[in-house]
Amino acid sequence: MSKVSLGKNKANPKELVEWNTEKTINFHWLIVGASGSGKTYQIRRIIKQLQNQGISRIHIFDPHGDIITDKQYTSSVKFSEVSPHGINPLRVNPDPYYGGVRRRINSLISMINRYSTRLDYKQEAALRYLLRELYESSGYDFSNPDTWASGNVPDLFSLRDYAYNKLKGFFIGHMREVSSLLDLL
Repeated sequence: MSKVSLGKNKANPKELVEWNTEKTINFHWLIVGASGSGKTYQIRRIIKQLQNQGISRIHIFDPHGDIITDKQYTSSVKFSEVSPHGINPLRVNPDPYYGGVRRRINSLISMINRYSTRLDYKQEAALRYLLRELYESSGYDFSNPDTWASGNVPDLFSLRDYAYNKLKGFFIGHMREVSSLLDLL
């Protein structure tokens, strides 16, 4: 169990405001505020409290790169278009209540539809089918949560390659010799 003191309730200064992991549904936080409002200070306070309680892994997404932390306890990764680091949108949450392959596929398609040109029903069906096959080829079983923590996590590059090979197979057939010659060409 972890408790983090966040400060005092402005409406009732005698009441402390705490974050308690035993009463929290998820552990995600979003801290926003105007420049100079104390966000970085609050983040450092929270990190220190969690470190004192033995929490060893905390992720901070700092788009401006201005949060400086103790290098003994933290590592740094730059996220950008040229960085090899990022968040894999195909990573499956292994929790049977909140995760699963089907949920991950639905979330990815929903994200694509929300933030880019909406897929039509045929595109969505094709992508759903490709993703399902990709997960199955990576050892995931839709009905078995024990397989959802697989070490062989597909990513968008493997999805691209899988789709390319599938199209190539439709175009020239699945003969290895012809496929190898096309690759050489």
